[in-house]
Amino acid sequence: DLNKALQYMYDNKRYSQLVFYLEACESGSMFSKLLPKNINVYATTASNPTESSYACYFDDKRQTYLGDVYSVNWIEDSDRKDWGKETLLDQFNLVKKETNTSHVMEYGDFKIASEGLGEFQGDKKPSIDVLGGDEVPVVFDAVDSGDVPLHIHQKKLEAARDETEKQILTEQLQRLVDGREFATKHFHQYVNSIKHLVGEQIDTILTQKQELNNRECYQQLVDTFHEKCLNLNENPFVLRKLYIFANVCEELSRGSDVEIKTEDAVDHLVEYCFHNLAKGYQQPIL
Repeated sequence: DLNKALQYMYDNKRYSQLVFYLEACESGSMFSKLLPKNINVYATTASNPTESSYACYFDDKRQTYLGDVYSVNWIEDSDRKDWGKETLLDQFNLVKKETNTSHVMEYGDFKIASEGLGEFQGDKKPSIDVLGGDEVPVVFDAVDSGDVPLHIHQKKLEAARDETEKQILTEQLQRLVDGREFATKHFHQYVNSIKHLVGEQIDTILTQKQELNNRECYQQLVDTFHEKCLNLNENPFVLRKLYIFANVCEELSRGSDVEIKTEDAVDHLVEYCFHNLAKGYQQPIL
């Protein structure tokens, strides 16, 4: 949908050139093999198609992480540098080097990368007084973005002094863990229920991340899960498990009768959720 929107904008002359910074886990999957090279879009992402991005800068007062490593690196670089002297490629190479928690990627029209930051971010002199010149800040507290809710609760628990508060936080943390185990269990059980379609390599499907090519199959499974099983908007942890559907679809793509096998997998998912997830879960799975 994102790439269709960009294509529409290009076709309807909504921009001349467009630079896209995308911070998200598996953010490379939004552009890999999808973003055309001829629509004047240059995109960089926090990670490749199969890995997490990382949150950082935990703030004790606000009890949350204030940034993500990739975003912090490119934003702070923009603050430090003279936009008239640094190119997008200069910034990409620096951010790729400094982001050691994931693989920063680039997609689209690479010719745009040779242009200056000022063409897209405006004219500005470096904010040396704010960030100490060219010295690159070191991020020490990076955590997997998907595990941020767990880390926040753990930090709250570590900071708690009152025994009643500690007990409440311990129970909240356990409910978080229980919700995640609940979702993981049902993904595992569903995959085992379609062993006749995907073969015996169940552990591989459940633990490894294959590159997605059969997007139509994947979209069907994801949409079905969202509508019939667990609402993805209300249960964000489940997003961390959707790679399993990608793996299922890649296994279904091997051999013949791909459409028939896909339809069978979708039907099994509907049936599984009707019998096992009709009541959902008692709280959001974070």
